[in-house]
Amino acid sequence: MAIDLVTGKAGSAHIDGADWGALNAGILGTNDYVLQVWNQFNANLQDNNHIVIDTGCAVMNGRQAVVTSAETVTIESGTQGQKRNDLICLRYSRDSNGIETAKLVCVKGTPTSGTASDPKLNTGSILLGSTTTHDMALYRVSLNGITAAAPVRLFSTLNPMQSVWDSLTQTVTWSKLADGADTVNVTGTVVNNTALLRVYWMNNGGFNSPSWKRVSLARMLNFKTNGEGYDFICAENTGSDTAGSGIIGVQNQEIYWQHTGGAYDIPQQQWHQAALVFPVVRV
Repeated sequence: MAIDLVTGKAGSAHIDGADWGALNAGILGTNDYVLQVWNQFNANLQDNNHIVIDTGCAVMNGRQAVVTSAETVTIESGTQGQKRNDLICLRYSRDSNGIETAKLVCVKGTPTSGTASDPKLNTGSILLGSTTTHDMALYRVSLNGITAAAPVRLFSTLNPMQSVWDSLTQTVTWSKLADGADTVNVTGTVVNNTALLRVYWMNNGGFNSPSWKRVSLARMLNFKTNGEGYDFICAENTGSDTAGSGIIGVQNQEIYWQHTGGAYDIPQQQWHQAALVFPVVRV
């Protein structure tokens, strides 16, 4: 039938590798990737004719293939006076009965007295069903005569979603600059290079605030403002005649409080807080 509810009960077997492959490709991408689990196919060249590929998990055009224990791949001996590039690949195959398999292979290059080039691989799309063989290159092994060089990694590693989220949403770290007895708290995150912070300050002791004099509260350690400084209206309990004349601002890495009116006395244990939204760059 033309429509299949893949994640639904059908009364008979109706889910195959193509269904899961399409889902994986839609979420992870349609190319070939190594996932960050196990030993990510670490390679160890044992001698000129053998390379050991460690455990790993790959997704090829949406098809998942795993190596659950180290596998040894044989490299055909080189030729004296000739150079050759071989590619160690994870190969997907589908036979005439639709049976799908994966294995590690060494695709032999063409010997030459000049500059060696990589052999051509089968790179048709599994997802589109246009191929019965698909090679995912893991390593290049270059041979000069009979001597094999250290393997060169060729595959892309796909970061887990957690690391992608962490790169988009990041916590601002900070250190206190205000008087040691004062209470300062800075909370919030950075999303798409925009900081969203809540700043709270309670002055432990009373003081006289000259007009426009700053009080340094905290220093951002991992971000700074992108360009000019930014000021935000501050909610305070300093008294009806002065409430609303204070601001909490940020410039470069410094977060500060500043009074915008004339000089006045601020009693002890008064709170000041504001919500800040401003562009940032990493330090």
